[in-house]
Amino acid sequence: MNNHVSRMDRIAEVLADKVIRWRWLVILVTLVVVMLVAIGAPKLTLSTSYHLKHQKPYQQQVAI
Repeated sequence: MNNHVSRMDRIAEVLADKVIRWRWLVILVTLVVVMLVAIGAPKLTLSTSYHLKHQKPYQQQVAI
């Protein structure tokens, strides 16, 4: 049998060990990030107006 372990497998194993060892810190950081995203999400808006992005019209739009 081939016991070859790839570099990615070793990285994944080390990362998994660190996540398990520091699980409460990982949970806390995740919750803080989710709260920050939830606070900022209502401030996001979408606009379909191309005038907001471009002050002067594109040549293709002028031709139309």
